[in-house]
Amino acid sequence: MKPPKANNDEPSDTVWGAEAIGAVIGVEAQRVYYLMKIGALDGAVKKIGHRTLAGSRRKLQALVTAE
Repeated sequence: MKPPKANNDEPSDTVWGAEAIGAVIGVEAQRVYYLMKIGALDGAVKKIGHRTLAGSRRKLQALVTAE
């Protein structure tokens, strides 16, 4: 399934789910939940509900390149 398109025909910056977020930063889904728990993804990923995560692709990529 393709991500929703923004008004300017570019892909949405929002990444939904731990698996997709993990794919952006190069880790498995369980590691994403752990990184959320320790605060390593603050500002880049938000928890919505019990286990649903949504993150900003740009912010996630900035975290990876900053390391």
